[in-house]
Formats: sequence, C-alpha cells, structure tokens
Amino acid sequence: MFTSKLIEQGKKADFLVSAGDFTHFGRFWKEFLTRLTILELPLLVVSGNHEACNYKNLMKKISLEFPFVHDLESQPFSMNGVSFIGCSYMDSEDGVPFPSPSHGKPLVFVTHTPPSRCEAAMTENGKDGGSDRVRTFIEQIQPDLVLCGHIHKPLQRESRIRKSRIINIACECRLFRFQSRDSLP
Repeated sequence: MFTSKLIEQGKKADFLVSAGDFTHFGRFWKEFLTRLTILELPLLVVSGNHEACNYKNLMKKISLEFPFVHDLESQPFSMNGVSFIGCSYMDSEDGVPFPSPSHGKPLVFVTHTPPSRCEAAMTENGKDGGSDRVRTFIEQIQPDLVLCGHIHKPLQRESRIRKSRIINIACECRLFRFQSRDSLP
C-alpha cells in the first residue's frame, strides 16, 4: 500500500527522498526498489536504524543494481538550484563529521534521526527520540529545510528551529514543490 501511494505521488515529482528505514532490517529492498524503477526518478537516501547493521555493503549492492539510488551520506546532491546533504542514523551520534553545505544555495538536510527537543522528535507517549548532535548542527548551519524520520508516529510532523523548518517524513508520502529559497515549504 505504501509503495503504491509513493508511486502515485512520484508521478508528479522530480525526485524522491527517504530519511531511512527503507528496508526491513536489510531485507526487502530489492522488491521495493524494483517497483520504484517505473518512475525513472533519483531516490535520495540516508540510512536508518533498519539499515545500520551493514549499510556500506548494502549500498554497494543497491547502487550496482539500482543506479537511480543516491546515497546522501557518500555525496551531496544538487537539483534545480537546491543542495541536499545527508546524515545517517549511526553518524547522528558517532562523532562522524557532518557534511559541509554548499554556500549560497537553498539547503535541505536529510537525517534519519530528528533533532532533539522539537515536536518532530517526540513520540506519541511524549519521549524525545531526537539527537542533540543533529540539533546542534541545525542550529549552527541553519538549513532551509530538514527532512527526518526515525519516529514513525511523531506527536507532530513539523517543527521549527530558528529559520529551519523540520518535517518528519517517516512512513509518509509528501509532495513538496519549490524552485527557490523563498518557496521552500
């Protein structure tokens, strides 16, 4: 059902973004990605805790078989004047340096783990599932838009930290339209 909705929404898109957990603990990715090939769109991904155990090897397999999948952890992506950088579930806490943003372009930061102390990181029972390290990065860099996941049923889907809009896209299909910094969602 989710994949069908994604394909339907994808027909109106220029690219797709996954904030992690696009496999079931390293399984079922082939079936999912095979269905997405019909769209002929780039898929920008970061790993979530469902991919964390063997992510580098998994991405090697995926990139060989599905070249439309772009790993934001390995390399930034740019389209229509907007830059995308990414941070994995593991990198959000392990002290790995975050990617450097491109200056002057609107910036979208894709992270599996949401920033701490914001509504997009709060679970239904009120626990904070966010990362202090991700929050600090957002406060310092102030990307225009942050797309995150991890909390599959957040208390609220959207938050704001300074000028950055935070949207939790876990288990959700959303269509965004933007051409410039002023029109970012």
